[in-house]
Amino acid sequence: MKPVGTWDTVATTPNGDMASVLVIKQVDGALKAEMELDGAPRTITDEKLEGDVFRMRLQYEGGVYDVEVKIAGDSLEGTWQGGGYSGTLKAKRRL
Repeated sequence: MKPVGTWDTVATTPNGDMASVLVIKQVDGALKAEMELDGAPRTITDEKLEGDVFRMRLQYEGGVYDVEVKIAGDSLEGTWQGGGYSGTLKAKRRL
């Protein structure tokens, strides 16, 4: 399963659902993710794909959040955690 593409994501958070756009590219054989959240680009590091599970670390408002999602065709589903909080994350790939 390749996570490469543009994904419309929704995370459940203590403050309600938070929508964002996740773009995953393949650069020099490695995966590189970019995310726009609350109208601003966010720094993502440690992108890893193991089987159909994609992991990354997202920097947001001074904290670092661990994200882990399972790829199933054109959808992603998983969890995020950081800063003492956690929630779910779902996404659909733009076609």
